[in-house]
Amino acid sequence: MPWIIYKTKSALQIEVDKERQVVFFTFAKAKEGTAGLPKKGEKRYEWEDKIVFALSPEEAFDIALQARDILEGRKESLDLYHRPTPNSSREVDKILSFRPAETGNTQAFITISQGENKISVGLSRGDLFRLATALPIVVAPLLFIEREGGIKQTEGR
Repeated sequence: MPWIIYKTKSALQIEVDKERQVVFFTFAKAKEGTAGLPKKGEKRYEWEDKIVFALSPEEAFDIALQARDILEGRKESLDLYHRPTPNSSREVDKILSFRPAETGNTQAFITISQGENKISVGLSRGDLFRLATALPIVVAPLLFIEREGGIKQTEGR
C-alpha cells in the first residue's frame, strides 16, 4: 500500500515493491488551478506525467538517515544519481536531491530532476519523522530474500 505526501504544488508517493526489491519514489506536480489538499477521490495531481525514482534498499536507508539528520539539525544534503541503462528509452540522468530548507515552516525539500523536468516536495517535521522511522521498517525485509527453503542475505553494493 503506497504512502502519499500531498502538498499544494506537488505530491510524493512512496511504495515498496517486494518482488523487485526496490522502493519507488513517484513525484507528480499539482494540476494547474488547484490549491490545497485533495478531497477523497479527487485527482489534483498530474500522475500521468509523473517521474519515478526506483531506490535500492540501501538508497532507501540513506533517505531515512538523511531525514533523521535533518531533524537533528544537520545541514548536509543527499544527492542520488541514476544513469539510464543501455537498453533504456530514457536518455537523461535522474537526480534525487534531499536538502534541508533554509527558512520557513518547511523543514526539507526532496526534489527529482530528469533533464528539464523538476518536481520538488516540501517536507514537514512530521513527514521527516515518518521517513526516518517508518521507511527503515518497511525496507528492512527487502535485504533478505528467500532461497530454496531458507533466507539468505542479499549482497551489498
